[in-house]
Amino acid sequence: MPITHLFRTKIGVMDKNIHATKPVLNKHIGGVWINRFYKMQQMNKWHVVEIKSYANDMALWTNKAGVKWALKIQVHLETGTHNIVGFSCGKNPYWNKGFRAVAFVFAKNAAPAYVTGPFKEQYVMINHKF
Repeated sequence: MPITHLFRTKIGVMDKNIHATKPVLNKHIGGVWINRFYKMQQMNKWHVVEIKSYANDMALWTNKAGVKWALKIQVHLETGTHNIVGFSCGKNPYWNKGFRAVAFVFAKNAAPAYVTGPFKEQYVMINHKF
């Protein structure tokens, strides 16, 4: 499936310049995400995240500890097995350690989507709220 088709149908990107409306972003990436590298009893408030779009092309990453930063849609990439949507990150606690972007990874098979967070840890959606 061509990436432009995926974005128009799944992510809602309206053209090759990578734009997505607020409702479409909330439909596909809005919800609660948890860090998949930890068991529930090992998680802290930084491992549970709500992602919600607040404007076209923009979303907000908010962890349960109340720390938040903006995400802005930037790029897409298609591989043989995945479609990836990259967002740049606004100023965040990991900025000085090089954390400046997240990637939403959508498998072309039935595997669940995930988003990369700080230190390239993967977060999976557990509750689609929007």
